[in-house]
Amino acid sequence: MKGCLIHDYVGSIAVANVHIQKKLLQKYFTFRELTNIINSIHFTMRKIIIDKMKKLQTQIEKWARVHGHENLNNSEEHRDDKGRLIWKRSDWEYVDDTYGHMVNDDEYEPHSNTLKKMNQLWKRYNVD
Repeated sequence: MKGCLIHDYVGSIAVANVHIQKKLLQKYFTFRELTNIINSIHFTMRKIIIDKMKKLQTQIEKWARVHGHENLNNSEEHRDDKGRLIWKRSDWEYVDDTYGHMVNDDEYEPHSNTLKKMNQLWKRYNVD
């Protein structure tokens, strides 16, 4: 499925695996070289996910311009005892918050449920 975060993540792992296998056939690596390869793969996968999150944000913005910002779904809502909405976080804010974590914290790894939810958002806010 084109454009999905998990699909690209798995695809990048497969590409990296082929790359490593080709390199391993050529020579033996030191621990430092293997560490550098793994770090490079990790950085590439993070970059792919970050780029996809930015595309999802743009896609949600386009959808909101066509269908109205008030029609965006909320990823989270908190209500008081009387059932009145006191706090909400829109789907766009959810993606933006996760994007911010990815960019600002190198240790942050999104949970698989987060990536699945983003895939659902990708389908929901499809403007094509």
